[in-house]
Amino acid sequence: MISLFKKEKRVPLYFVIFFIILIIVNIIFLIIATKTHTGVVTGQSYEKGLKYNKTITASEKQDNLGWTGDINYENKILSFSLKDNKQNKVLDANVTANIYRPIQADYDFLVELEEKTKGEYKKEIDFLLQGQWDIIIVVKWKNHHYQQKKRIIIK
Repeated sequence: MISLFKKEKRVPLYFVIFFIILIIVNIIFLIIATKTHTGVVTGQSYEKGLKYNKTITASEKQDNLGWTGDINYENKILSFSLKDNKQNKVLDANVTANIYRPIQADYDFLVELEEKTKGEYKKEIDFLLQGQWDIIIVVKWKNHHYQQKKRIIIK
């Protein structure tokens, strides 16, 4: 009887030990979470949310244009060509490339592409790091706006 009584006295101690271990694990997770994630998923999220309908309208307008673009990166040369719905090259446009790493914001940059030949926009670019890069081409021509995105891998 006495040994059974001693075991029953240990049960509350097991509960206390369980909750102490649970608290320690939660504190460890909390420290890891706060040190590895800044909490910001996207900058200016409220403003971007308000502009959502404008983005959808612009996308539909671009689709209705029927334009087709081609982004290439070879031998350190970024090239872009754009054709209208009649397969004519779009000439004398303002073409910029917003280049960024999907996992690191510190290396983002913007370049203006120059029209080297009729309808061919090019720029020599030397990427600082290997890995994935996203290129967003923005074209402004007369009253039209065109945007295209491509992910490339630099080795």
